[in-house]
Amino acid sequence: MSGAGKAGQVPAAAMGGIGELDRARLHVERAVAELKAARQAWGCWADGIRQRAEQRLGITDLADQHVMDDPEYAWALDLGGPYIEAVNAVEAALKAGRSRGGPQAPAQSPGGLDGDAVDTVPAGLPVLPGKHK
Repeated sequence: MSGAGKAGQVPAAAMGGIGELDRARLHVERAVAELKAARQAWGCWADGIRQRAEQRLGITDLADQHVMDDPEYAWALDLGGPYIEAVNAVEAALKAGRSRGGPQAPAQSPGGLDGDAVDTVPAGLPVLPGKHK
């Protein structure tokens, strides 16, 4: 029998590296958790910028979107883009790795991932609506 095996089967020689694959996935899951923490820290900082802008502009209605015109707040939102993009990219990589087979990660992993690359921003944190220049 050739080393290729039957379609859809993993060669026995490759199975010896499963422990390393599990460790690699764990590192990626931890990276997701760290990136989420960085994104949350940025969100808290940007929220403080938003609050100062609202005070400067005299905005008292939470639905008032004029705060989006404030240059300092727009700058703060733009700075958060890389954090959001990093979380999305690493989550997508983790999901892609899981979809290619091998042992599956636990249903609830260290960063709150449950196998879904879609992530939501916690309530109260600003959402990056687009680039503001």
